Amino acid sequence: MIFCYNNYMKLVSLESYDEEQKIVSAWNVNSWSSLTDQQDEGNWIWETTGAPMIPGYVNWNSGEPSGAGLFGEEDCMAFPEFEGGWNDVDCYVEKAGICELHP
Repeated sequence: MIFCYNNYMKLVSLESYDEEQKIVSAWNVNSWSSLTDQQDEGNWIWETTGAPMIPGYVNWNSGEPSGAGLFGEEDCMAFPEFEGGWNDVDCYVEKAGICELHP
């Protein structure tokens, strides 16, 4: 995540199934996205763009977001997880990050 910011980029936001599949097929690594509900529990926004998740593309795994973190609330979203969809995860878990440039 710091790499993205240090290079004037932000974590990826997923706006469509097609975009998500292109990213997964290119990198196929469990990664952070910019989707978070840290500011307001249950209201997920793309930090990269400031856009709310709803109404928009959603790909949560069954039972997610669950908020069932070991260290408190799961306020960050990682993908692809388990069934190939999204999972809310404790923000302190170490994962890769995929950056995107927003001019």
